[in-house]
Order: sequence, then C-alpha cells, then structure tokens
Amino acid sequence: MSKILITGYKGFIGKHLHSAWKDTYEIDCFGRGYQLPNKDYDLVFHLAGSSGVRSSWKNPWRYFKDNVLLSRKIFKKYKKVIYASSSAAAEPWRNPYALSKYLVEKIAPKNSLGLRFTTVYGPGARNNMFISRLINNKLQYVNIDCKRDFIHVFDIISFLKKLINLNLSGVMDVGTGKAIDLKDLVKYNIERRKSNFYE
Repeated sequence: MSKILITGYKGFIGKHLHSAWKDTYEIDCFGRGYQLPNKDYDLVFHLAGSSGVRSSWKNPWRYFKDNVLLSRKIFKKYKKVIYASSSAAAEPWRNPYALSKYLVEKIAPKNSLGLRFTTVYGPGARNNMFISRLINNKLQYVNIDCKRDFIHVFDIISFLKKLINLNLSGVMDVGTGKAIDLKDLVKYNIERRKSNFYE
C-alpha cells in the first residue's frame, strides 16, 4: 500500500499521522477549504471535521456540515475509508457533536471502518482539552462523577499503522480499556507538582 489520502492533516491526530508517514508512503493531504482530489487511493484516513462538545451547542449546523456532509462526500468518492468517530457516538442524544458522529457511522459504507476514539491526549492537543488544562494549571472545574479512558496520540498513530494491512470494517472502540476517575487524576497531578522530584 502506497497511495494514502489524509483528511484533516492539520488537526491534532492528522498532524502526527502525516509527520510519521510522510517519508514512508505517497501521501496527499486534504484540509479546510481544499477540493477533494480526483485520484484513486489505496486508503483514505478521514480525520477532518469539527470536534468539541461545548462548541457544538453554539453551532450545531457547523458540526452537521463539517462532520456529516463532508463524510458523505468522502464515502461517495473513495473506495476504502477509515474514519474518525468518537466514543461520544454511543450516546448521540447528549449533544450535537455526539449526534454528528453517530450519523456519520450510520451513513458509512459497509466496507469502511469507523474508529470510536476515546479521549486522546499528547503534544499538540487543543488548549481547552482536559489534560492540557490540567498540565497548564488552567482547569476551572472537574466533574467528580466523570471517568474517561485516556489514550496517547502516539499510541493512536501506532494503531493506525497496524490497520493498513488489515481488512477490517464496521465500527470499533479505540482506547486503553481502562477508565480513570477525573478527581483522582487531578489529585495525582497536584501531588506530583508538590513532589521534590519535580521541583
């Protein structure tokens, strides 16, 4: 496999994927404002779209357009697509973001593969993400009843590489399989900052 299209190559995961593979594969990139290339690809990694729960309430149409309508175009144009979904798609009634990811899964072709990423963190993550706020001492509040499965972006890139030579379809969860209590994570970070080892 050599010809790959990465959509959303300037995004968090897409940027890491492009950096890791640019010297190994023949890669084309698609970003906001681009025209979809009229080429045949061995594989399309569709990572483009709008993310974030809070902002989806402010502009639900943007999420429908960026996530659902763009995905529909890509599914129609290319034969083999692996696309980014979200663990939020399991509960589409909760917010417009979750609903948009759920709808993408519903319109996806049978031969495509949807990846329900859990909470991805690492270098280059958005500043408003939980881990980024925690590390930068900008966390304003914590939902004490919330647990999340955190997975590092480098692990995601390693996983995506394994998918290249596999012929999988449907929808799968992608995470560590272990949920962490947010209040425990905050407590750990506070204690770590007070440790002499880190001073």
